[in-house]
Amino acid sequence: MTSETEEFMIAAFTSEARSFLQGLKKFSQNKVASVKLVECFEDIVEEFGKYMDITEIVEKNLDEQVNSFEKQFPKFYSCKLCGITKIGQHASEVEAHRKSSKHLSKLRPKGKSESQDNKENVPKTENSKKSHREERNRARHLERDNKFRQKKEDKEKLQMEKRVKQFLAKPLDKICMDAMAEGKALRNYEKHDKVKKDILRLITPSYPDAKVHFFGSRINGLGSRDSDIDLFLELEKPINECFELSSTGKYIDHLKILMNKESSTWKSLTAIKDAKVPILKARYHPESIECDISVSNPFGVYNTKLINHLLEMQPLCYKMCILMKQVNKFSQIKKERKTFSTYSLILMVIFYMQTEKLLPSIKALQCEHEKDMSTIGPWTVNFLQKSLKDLDLVRAPDDINTVRQYLNKMLKFFLTFDYKKNIISPYLGAVVSTSSFVSNMEHSMPNYFKCLKSGKCESLVFTELSLQDPLILNMNVTKNVKDYKLKEIMDMFTLVSGELTSLENGPALQEAPIPFANGKSVK
Repeated sequence: MTSETEEFMIAAFTSEARSFLQGLKKFSQNKVASVKLVECFEDIVEEFGKYMDITEIVEKNLDEQVNSFEKQFPKFYSCKLCGITKIGQHASEVEAHRKSSKHLSKLRPKGKSESQDNKENVPKTENSKKSHREERNRARHLERDNKFRQKKEDKEKLQMEKRVKQFLAKPLDKICMDAMAEGKALRNYEKHDKVKKDILRLITPSYPDAKVHFFGSRINGLGSRDSDIDLFLELEKPINECFELSSTGKYIDHLKILMNKESSTWKSLTAIKDAKVPILKARYHPESIECDISVSNPFGVYNTKLINHLLEMQPLCYKMCILMKQVNKFSQIKKERKTFSTYSLILMVIFYMQTEKLLPSIKALQCEHEKDMSTIGPWTVNFLQKSLKDLDLVRAPDDINTVRQYLNKMLKFFLTFDYKKNIISPYLGAVVSTSSFVSNMEHSMPNYFKCLKSGKCESLVFTELSLQDPLILNMNVTKNVKDYKLKEIMDMFTLVSGELTSLENGPALQEAPIPFANGKSVK
C-alpha cells in the first residue's frame, strides 16, 4: 500500500470514527441497554488493541488530511419528506432539521396550526416525557438482557470448573518442577541483559547515573517466558529517594521521546500517567518482550527480593504458590479479568505458612537496629538473609502428596476465616482482629503508629478482605475486592478444595502424618 493510499485510509477512518462518536453520544442519552451492541463494542475494542500492537502512532498533519478527505468526499444526510438532499454532515445538523418548523409543518395534519401542535406537545411535567409503554418496554429489554447475561455467565462458570478439574488431575509434581526450573532460568535470562544494555545506552546521555532494576514474577521465580518484564529506572536520585516523585509524568514523557527515536527497537509505546503507579508500556522488538517501566515506586524491587527469599527458604511454599497461580489462571471467568491478583494469592500462601510455623514473620526478618535499616519514605524495606535454622524453623518435605495436603488445609483455613473481624498480616505472621489492630498493636508495629501519629501516613483501610502489605504497612493490597468478588474467590477455593479432597481419598494418597526432615511430624 502506497503512502498516499495509507494517508487516504487514515483520513477516511478518522472521519468515520468522529461521526460514530457523535452518534453514540446522542444515542447514549436514551440509556437503553443492549447486549448485542455491547458485544459489538467489545469486538471494536479487541480490534483496536490489535491495531495498537502493530502500529506506530504518528500525528503528521492528521487534521489537515481529515479535512481534505471530508472536502473531497463529503457525506450529507438527506430528508425525503422535505425534499432536501443535503441537510448536513453531522448528527447534530440532522437533529436541528428534525426540530425545525419546516420539517414539523410537513408532519402536521392539514388545518392544524403550529400553536395547537405546540400546546399538545408541551409536557406537563418532566416525568411525563417518558410514556408508560416506553418504561415497560425498557424494563422488558433489561430483564431479557439480564437473563441472557446470566445464562452466558453460568456457561462460562461451568467451563471454568471443567478447566480447573482437568488441571488438578494432571501430574502436578511435574508441573511444579518445570515451573521452578523455568523460574530459575528466567532469573539469569540473558535477554534481560540485552534489554538493560539498550535502555542504559538510550538514557545514559540524559541521566549519567541511571541504573536499571528488574522485579516482578520473572525475578521472584514465579514467572514464565510470556510474562512481562517489570523495570524500575533509577534516574537522578538514589532508589530510596524515588518514592512518589512529583516529576514522574515529566520522566515518563521524556523516556517516551527517547524511545521514539529508536523506533526499530522500542514499539507500542503507551504512557499511563494517571495510574496509582505511572508506567510506560513498551515492547522490546528484538526479543518481542513486553516491558512495564516505572520511575517512582521502588517497593516492587524490594518486594520481589523478599518473596524470592521466602520461596527459596521453604520449597513447599514455592510449589503451593505455583499451583495457586495456575489455578487462578484457569479460574478466569472472563479472559480480561482475573479472579484474584497473583501477588495477593502469594501473600495469602505465605501468611498461611507463617501460621503453620513454617515461615517467619516479615518483622522477624527485618533489622532490629535503626542504623542497619534501609527505608523508603517511612517504611523499612530491607531484611536479613536468615535461614530456617537461624530462625529455629524446620524445612517441610515438598513431595506432591504433602503439597496437596497443605494446599487443601490452606484453602479450608481461608474458607473458615472471619474476614469481617480479622485482617491478614504477613508482617506479623499471625491473625489480627481489626479491633486489636486499632487499639493494641502499637508495641508490635511501632513504626506504623509513629508514622500515623506524626501524620506521615494514613491508617490502614479495612474492607471485605483486608490483606496488609508486608512492607507498606498502611496499604491494604485487596482494598478493591468487593463482596461479590470475595464470594467469587471463595467459590474458587471451595471448588479446588473439593477436588483435592477427592484426590486425597483415592488409593494414591493415604491420611498419614506428614514427616519433617528432622524426624518430627505434623498431622
